[in-house]
Amino acid sequence: MNKKISHFFLAAIMAIVALMPMFAQTTNAQMTPDPGPRKGKVVNQFNTRVTLLSQVVLRAEGSIGIDRLLFLLSAQTGIPVTIIQSEFQGSGMRADRFIVSELFSRTAGVPSAFVTDLVNNNQSFGQIALQLNLPFKLTNTRLTGFMNVLIDEINIARGVIVATPDRTIAQLTSAMELINTRISLFQNILGSDAFNQLFIRRLAFETGLQTNVIVDMQNQMTDLTPGQFAAFLLLNNTISAAVLVPLNYNGVAVVTPGGIFGFLNQSQIPAALFLNRITIFTRAMNNDSDNV
Repeated sequence: MNKKISHFFLAAIMAIVALMPMFAQTTNAQMTPDPGPRKGKVVNQFNTRVTLLSQVVLRAEGSIGIDRLLFLLSAQTGIPVTIIQSEFQGSGMRADRFIVSELFSRTAGVPSAFVTDLVNNNQSFGQIALQLNLPFKLTNTRLTGFMNVLIDEINIARGVIVATPDRTIAQLTSAMELINTRISLFQNILGSDAFNQLFIRRLAFETGLQTNVIVDMQNQMTDLTPGQFAAFLLLNNTISAAVLVPLNYNGVAVVTPGGIFGFLNQSQIPAALFLNRITIFTRAMNNDSDNV
């Protein structure tokens, strides 16, 4: 069973970018944004958040280097690091603009080249967010979470201890409790069938795996709760994208707080980055449930 699951992930790693258009959300990408007052406010909100992230990215580039930056971006987006590196080299963009473009494209579910073209056409990120119909709160969660990871990285490079193992495991414990609680709420509100469809679609969007692969894996991992299953797929996507080696599923211990901490630490991926992915998943599920 472990070998079969690993093969699923290995096949998915290098295909994720090609599959991205399959997950594309409805956008107004071919329309010019309405410059009305309310939309102008939204544009300004996005531009403000992007400016803050850009400043931190440029500081981090000088502190931890571009290779580490792209490694972390790969883990955050679930896109293989080799593809991230190739796209960056081919983009001709500064690191901050490239990273924001990748985070925008991941949130919208569109190819990164599409966002890069908009940037190269001198549109502001606020205008691009409006064209892509990006939800501000969810996008802000993705941007702010990654920014906080980079701030921690800068501090660590300066010799500052940002979190002890005990504190990190406590945070992972809280996150697992939260995802299980939220999923139980979604199940009660939506009913089993509607929840399962939404759950599988969101996992496919966040990990790049095809829905039939996810269903097959879920049928094999019957000892996991839906929250634990989601955590395993997100953990595997985070790690396998960055280090290009998938996790083997060896039972529930893989998705205990201590198990998650161990795998992330071994892969040199900050736990805060994975916590951000859990938060994004639960908030996206909340948005999805509101539209059912």
